[in-house]
Amino acid sequence: MLLLSLNGFSQFQLEMKTFLSNFQADYTISKLNEDFKYYKQLKRLRKISSSSKALELKSNITHSNKNSYNQKRNQRIQVYSFAFERSENCDSAFLSLLECFPNHCIKIKEGQDVSHKITPSIFIINDTNIICVRTNCEDVNQKWMEIIQKTSDQFANSKSKIILTKCGKLTWTTKEKINEKAIRLYMKS
Repeated sequence: MLLLSLNGFSQFQLEMKTFLSNFQADYTISKLNEDFKYYKQLKRLRKISSSSKALELKSNITHSNKNSYNQKRNQRIQVYSFAFERSENCDSAFLSLLECFPNHCIKIKEGQDVSHKITPSIFIINDTNIICVRTNCEDVNQKWMEIIQKTSDQFANSKSKIILTKCGKLTWTTKEKINEKAIRLYMKS
């Protein structure tokens, strides 16, 4: 059983490396402070996970949007990964997220969409791992949907629980719906 768990963990590490390789041309990748300064609620996940990683992607290209008051800035994206030895530990971490969802520690219910002050992110909860990719409202640009789709493609499966947030709204979704939305956006451009 432990060998199976370790093989699953190695697969997860390989998936993370593959995911990050998608961004090496356009972003500088660095480690985030071990305090996970952006999401204090994620500290709980780090404590109960068997392994965790926090990275920041900083775009090499500047952009602006209405939330940045049209000021030029480099998009910053935080990537958090948490691996668990057993599915029970991951379930416990998921319940912890439902009780105190980042940023403002709101209580949410599985499957129930909600409007609340929240920043753009995607949470993918699998059997033994949780991935969170987030940015600020000021850093949403045309690349954000591509990042969401790549995150979903790399880490989600048909059994994944997926929480997608944008500035002010939390939505439960599926990998298929994310891909459909990405295709629609692509067809518009």
